[in-house]
Amino acid sequence: LWRLHLPALILIPYSTIFSIFWRFQCAVNGICGVQPYCASYAPPVQPCQCVSAAYACGRYGCYRLVLRYLILERTNLRRNEPMSESEELEIVSPSIAENRRKRGPINPNRAFFECCMDRQLPDACLAKCNFRSYTREALTSMYFKQDPCPMEAMSEMQFCAAQGRDHADCCARNGVTTTLAGMKCLTLCNQRLGHPIRLDMSYAPCLDRFENMKACFWHDMTRFY
Repeated sequence: LWRLHLPALILIPYSTIFSIFWRFQCAVNGICGVQPYCASYAPPVQPCQCVSAAYACGRYGCYRLVLRYLILERTNLRRNEPMSESEELEIVSPSIAENRRKRGPINPNRAFFECCMDRQLPDACLAKCNFRSYTREALTSMYFKQDPCPMEAMSEMQFCAAQGRDHADCCARNGVTTTLAGMKCLTLCNQRLGHPIRLDMSYAPCLDRFENMKACFWHDMTRFY
């Protein structure tokens, strides 16, 4: 889909090509976290009217409410010095923080899904928060607004799939850089907090190695925890 050859370009109207470029430029990689020095990209507010008391309105629409106790002193939220990575994770995704503390075997799909719940993603996105459904084809549908999960949620889903870790070394070994985008694709593999990057069409070839990225995320969870 992303390899546009000359004959295909001739057949595609210029308005369609412009639309593809414009939509991809709305995508963001990485999330900011809560550090005051990191300026995040604010997604447009999605209008919502949640009919169930088990749901609330969030940035991407209605999301499921989760009762979870946050093990963090309120004074830590008001202090001026930067938080540690573990403290920040307690706020951004308590499930990731819990997995790192217990260091026991975990189910990668469950860890992915629970993080998406932490990030208050709507059901349409939760359906993709597992390694079987989180595919290049799913992202393509989001880009073209053929899916109810908004494209802006991609940054949250990528963060959750990678569990907030930097997988650049694994991605390099896995051939993620062997596309027209080269080393830029490693940006999608680094999901540590505080490095949000606005994507543009130069990153599109990276989707050709999307399964290679996911393999790094999956195997790291099964090996590390």
